Amino acid sequence: MRNFFNLEKYMEQLEKSTSILQCESVPVPDIGENQNYIFISYAHSDYKKVYADLAVMYHAGVRFWYDRGLNAGKNWDNEVKERISSPKCSGVIFFLSESLFLSRSANMEIDFVCGDQNGIKKNYFCINLTDEQPKGILKSIMRMEDSVLDNAGLDMDRIGTLARAFSDKQTYLYHSEAEHQKKLLEQIATQFDVIEPALKKSCFLLREENGEVIPITQDSFMIGKEARKCHYSLDDTLTSRVHAVISSHETEHSIMDMGTINGTFLNDVKIAPLVPVLLHANDKLTIGSNTFIFLEE
Repeated sequence: MRNFFNLEKYMEQLEKSTSILQCESVPVPDIGENQNYIFISYAHSDYKKVYADLAVMYHAGVRFWYDRGLNAGKNWDNEVKERISSPKCSGVIFFLSESLFLSRSANMEIDFVCGDQNGIKKNYFCINLTDEQPKGILKSIMRMEDSVLDNAGLDMDRIGTLARAFSDKQTYLYHSEAEHQKKLLEQIATQFDVIEPALKKSCFLLREENGEVIPITQDSFMIGKEARKCHYSLDDTLTSRVHAVISSHETEHSIMDMGTINGTFLNDVKIAPLVPVLLHANDKLTIGSNTFIFLEE
């Protein structure tokens, strides 16, 4: 079961971050014993673009693993190789950039997947974070100083592996193209069995007064003073016995005031009685003297 994840809030925090150490990581999804996943290979310097895509993948129910899920005290090389070589690993997504090719750890991952003698051989595809084809990136790298190449673990054999693994003839999903995240999810659905079946969106109310999180557990979730009739009751003189109802249908949620004296407010605007109004993530609800934030997953 995935933890609650506010995609919009995460994207705002990610944009404001200045380093991967400062930025909160995208959660690693729970992966069941018999469930497949995809491995994510990237360079830490590309974290903003990569984490934005991982956040969308997590929110969409994609099962993946990346280095933020490393177990404390476990050897990095061994765990990564174990994760890639596992039968549960359906394939790999490479976030292609000059930084990826200059990362010693990423080059080891590429060797595991694309090398000529490792025997692992996984299905993979690339998101190109640049506007240049791989051949051009590799040409730039080959002109760099020997010390830079040595630090990345690159010699002519490994550069040859990169050239074969990431040929200009391949089709790449370019990060800069329109709706690339939508196309990414479509590509994952086509190539890998790693997406949870579509479920009705879970939604919650966050009560601002005390931080209480209230799951919306019914298709018609009633809020009011009378505990016997309501799914969530409020001890509040300004709240009616049955004050408002939150209705859920497929992926949509709405709120309706039940004709109360004091009314129900959505984002500080009083809504008409007995008329359902659509709810969106982070909407503010005021019922009597109580304030809630509507959240959905």
